[in-house]
Amino acid sequence: MASTSVIGTYYPVQSFVHKIDARIKILLIVFSTVVLFLTDNFFAFLYLFLFYLVVFFLSNLPASWIYKAMRPVFTILFIAFFFQILFTPGADIYVKWSIFTISKQGIILGLTVVIRILLLVGFASILSYTSTPIELTDAIESLLSPLKILRLPVSEFALVMTIALRFVPQILTEAQDLVKAQKARGATLEHRNIFKRGKALLPLFIPLFVSTYRNAEDLGKAMESRAYHGGKGRTHYKERKLMNRDYLVFAGTTVILVIALLIP
Repeated sequence: MASTSVIGTYYPVQSFVHKIDARIKILLIVFSTVVLFLTDNFFAFLYLFLFYLVVFFLSNLPASWIYKAMRPVFTILFIAFFFQILFTPGADIYVKWSIFTISKQGIILGLTVVIRILLLVGFASILSYTSTPIELTDAIESLLSPLKILRLPVSEFALVMTIALRFVPQILTEAQDLVKAQKARGATLEHRNIFKRGKALLPLFIPLFVSTYRNAEDLGKAMESRAYHGGKGRTHYKERKLMNRDYLVFAGTTVILVIALLIP
């Protein structure tokens, strides 16, 4: 099992959420994103967080993966919260210095942004944990199929998105291997000074870029050897059909998300 858990990693296990069609999960992710940005109620966020925990439990995923899913965005969350509390004007001011203002409204807005991002990343991670790259590709292509009327390359677009998503955990794993190899050779990569740390990590980018380019080239050759020429005339080995449970999950989850908008 992969030691790194990021968006793009599939966790092979039997669960109720794994059995749900990827198209339904993508639509619900889009709907939940809309709901998260339409609400700013603390109790609504708490309600959605409890719903996320229920979905995570039904996914039969290790509990530690909740933290692993959130860990990559901690820096972004800190920066977002920092900017919100310093540059958001408000009536209840705690500290004011030059152009910087710390107010009650800024703190509330900062916490709101942090909670939104955490829940958004959490729901998106469940999608990738419970759906294989092939399922995601077929789902995206199916959902975007109406755009084929406009002669847009829907199949190629879905393939590019899925490959990009799939390469994220692979690149991170290779980066970790490079860091471990450098440490084994006595290199000092841990510095408190952010500039010294960046300078120490700079030599790792060249081998990482070369490795990523080589993997992309190998993938391109593999696709050519299998006579892949885009989505035109392409068929599917397994035709995916929506089951009754998919419709029930979509209807039930939609009701749950609508309730979040109605919480006073």
